[in-house]
Amino acid sequence: MTEPMKLLREHEEELDYERLFENAADALILIGAGGEIQYVNSHAELLFGYSSKELIGEAVETLVPERYRARHIFHRAAYALEPRLREMAPYTEHVAGRRKDGAEFPAAVNLAPLPEGLTVAAIRKREDARQVPPKRKRSVSREVLVVLGVQLILNAVLYFLLASPG
Repeated sequence: MTEPMKLLREHEEELDYERLFENAADALILIGAGGEIQYVNSHAELLFGYSSKELIGEAVETLVPERYRARHIFHRAAYALEPRLREMAPYTEHVAGRRKDGAEFPAAVNLAPLPEGLTVAAIRKREDARQVPPKRKRSVSREVLVVLGVQLILNAVLYFLLASPG
């Protein structure tokens, strides 16, 4: 384990994850092991048209078009068996979100596992899914998850430096 990661783990309790979630450029949703939404940032509220109060406790499939919901439940269960940082359906254009008003939009979604069966989904609306370059296997949302991790590490290092005597 690298030194910055050790520092991160040592000071993990002091990090302000809510602030990190809110300052992320993408819609971020924290999903529990059973598929229930546990937290959404303000970007997710804007993208999907729901308030956080309306979404907390609801199944994540609420945000999936009805025709994909059964398949999404199956894929979510498969992901739980082997959670890893990955893009959702990277080789298809069938990833879509569903707004509160029923409108659908093409989406790029990246998943990142957390302890205790939690998952962070980073979601970005694609203006037109057909315009995504075919050579591009990862969306920008994956880089956002990496940046979020780097921010956590930098916060831990900064805390360590400020808390160290001398």
